[in-house]
Amino acid sequence: MVEKPKKKEPTAAQRKLLARRLDMVAAAVACFIDNGYHQTGVRDIAARAGVSLGNLYNHFKSKEEILLEITRIEAAELSEFVKILSGKGKPDKVLQKFIREYLAYCAQPENGLLALEILSVALRNPIIFAEFEANRSELLQALSSHLQKIDSKNMKDTIESALVILDMIEGLALRCVMARKRPTRAQKLTLLEMIASAL
Repeated sequence: MVEKPKKKEPTAAQRKLLARRLDMVAAAVACFIDNGYHQTGVRDIAARAGVSLGNLYNHFKSKEEILLEITRIEAAELSEFVKILSGKGKPDKVLQKFIREYLAYCAQPENGLLALEILSVALRNPIIFAEFEANRSELLQALSSHLQKIDSKNMKDTIESALVILDMIEGLALRCVMARKRPTRAQKLTLLEMIASAL
């Protein structure tokens, strides 16, 4: 049996570079949320990160490249929800856990506002759109696969059902973000009941 080569641990210098890169991404996220993607310049991001413009350009060639890095980070975050959906347990309980946790994630103000900014750019930028859609497609497929485990007479098309469920969760989350409120207990229960009754 062939052993897989072990991954090398990053050196201290590599960890420091990665940390600096993540600081720049965090600064970009803060700028995009505060001022909007189109109103934010690369100089604004460098200033917020406390680095020189040249240093920023050593890590990212453009603002678009920073946004691509954000979509890659989003992919890693969404993979946690894919894991929930592929986890063990009663399918309806797993679905309820996914709905509660995904709603909590989407309803975080920074996630909701950033999603709107990414979406506004993605509508006009095919590269960003492809990355954004790839992230959502993976989540959609995982939810659709999970719905197939639920014995339901109402559900004819699990992809369409998964799309509607994601739209309901994200729509409620966005409404809460815009109202500057967290989803209430009543809203969560109503969402869970509506989805359960539709399945």
